[in-house]
Amino acid sequence: MEPFAGLVVGASDVAATVVFFETFGFVETTPGVLRVPGGAPVDIVIEATDAPLRAPRNYELGPRALDLYTTDIERGVAVAADAGYAPSPIGTINMGPVTMRQALVTGPDGMPVVLVESTHPRSSILDLEPDRLFSEPHSVVWAVADIDAEAAWWVEQGATKGMDLKFSEPAVSEYLGLPDSPVEIRMTMLSDPDVSPLRLELLEFVGRGTASDPSPIRALTRSDGARVSVGGVR
Repeated sequence: MEPFAGLVVGASDVAATVVFFETFGFVETTPGVLRVPGGAPVDIVIEATDAPLRAPRNYELGPRALDLYTTDIERGVAVAADAGYAPSPIGTINMGPVTMRQALVTGPDGMPVVLVESTHPRSSILDLEPDRLFSEPHSVVWAVADIDAEAAWWVEQGATKGMDLKFSEPAVSEYLGLPDSPVEIRMTMLSDPDVSPLRLELLEFVGRGTASDPSPIRALTRSDGARVSVGGVR
């Protein structure tokens, strides 16, 4: 399977959402389409919509966030705050030798972007240009009811599945806006064989999960322009 080519984002105000992504180094290549210069060819396609949109909350299933790597999370959070957005507290996840520090930045219509500073990041433009603050899109995070069944479907389509992970750090519950803490969360990654951007991260809130579809993130896109959803809706 090839890497995902990008994602579709709904917006009540396309111009405001474009400005939000420009905060993280995206450049508008054509009206409503953004990409990080020099990075992997991953496009953010912003489309006007009258549908009600908001950030995902509690244990709602569906798209939860777009993840970007950062080389300095304190500085990344400060850039977002200076631009008028409200970052969450920085949370820390420890998984064996890997430590990730993360913060959620919420944009127009509740568009959720998570900044990730990792001791063992996946490939990105930051490998070639470490002086940059933000990477191109690293992954889209999608909460599903049954992570095993969903991952199996994607593997049948040719995706490469990463490790199965479990964590329950209170800081993760806090920046995800979960009502309980700690909460056991399962996670796995799906990608091409080279684990190139854009990747899909599946989450399962163990013993929890409610259906919903309010997120501005509407779909993933393939290189042929086809749009793909997750969680049984293809």
